[in-house]
Amino acid sequence: MNVRIISTLDGFKNLEPIWRELHAQSPDSSFFNSFDFAFVWWQRYGSLGELAIYVVEAEAAAGDNSQAASVAAIAPMYKTVSKLTRLFELPTLRFIGRGGEVTPDDLDVLLSANDSAAATAALQLARSLVESRGIQRLLLEDLPTSSRFLRLCSGQLKFLVERRESRRMGKLADSWADFTQTLSRNTRKRIKHRRNRLRDEASLSLSFATGRQAMQDALKALEFLHLARHQDNEGDCAFHTPEYAQFHRALIDAAHDADTLKFVLLKDGDKIIGVEYLFVHA
Repeated sequence: MNVRIISTLDGFKNLEPIWRELHAQSPDSSFFNSFDFAFVWWQRYGSLGELAIYVVEAEAAAGDNSQAASVAAIAPMYKTVSKLTRLFELPTLRFIGRGGEVTPDDLDVLLSANDSAAATAALQLARSLVESRGIQRLLLEDLPTSSRFLRLCSGQLKFLVERRESRRMGKLADSWADFTQTLSRNTRKRIKHRRNRLRDEASLSLSFATGRQAMQDALKALEFLHLARHQDNEGDCAFHTPEYAQFHRALIDAAHDADTLKFVLLKDGDKIIGVEYLFVHA
């Protein structure tokens, strides 16, 4: 297998069909290592470093005409500088998507669905990352606990892995009724009472924003509501920089047709009083 490093925007663009196909096939895919998310993030925050996308290629099997047949792994990385213990600045490799105000979940290497090819590619990629010229630190942040890349390479190469997990995660119940059975009797009564009160408010409605313009309008409403709620600590909340708002507007433009973004609107008459912003994958 051969590892090549993509370091130009044109090279990034040219990866799109291969990236999309590998992403569709790979068990390691998430919304946050999709081509749309990575490319939009780099367009907005690329000033943070130097592009370094690692692509592991293998010979395609006979008769396999897939665009991604020869690609066994893609590691969307960039070179930057990070501080260690607030004292030392080290040349660092970091996942695209991590940095600036954006805080994604489940950033990971995309590996082939073929277990044998994935195992070989993971080791080859790990060696290339560790041996990258001029790099003194490798930050693999937001790796999911089920990461195949980490499992396949950590036993072979000497990594110091520090786990940082601030999210709460759990399996969703199959239905609302199943979910409520996990709650206390008093909590179920409070929820029922609140839902009945909402039903009595004839002016309230719940709906999805459909289409690019409706999504952009929903994002504007979310931005307004968020800043109004956090007006006393505006510098510490989302949407307090133009770059952050521009990133999400551009993400809507790139991904609105892919059914990977959802905006749920709570309205009082025609006025939006609540917005839920969702990313959808699998």
